[in-house]
Amino acid sequence: PIPLGQVFELLKMREESGINYVQRVTAQHAEKLS
Repeated sequence: PIPLGQVFELLKMREESGINYVQRVTAQHAEKLS
């Protein structure tokens, strides 16, 4: 398992990738809910 602190560090370093990941996951949840 990856420490949450390390995950946040990576998201800060690669913010665009993090945002894209969040948008993709959100879209998947929206599809499941609809």
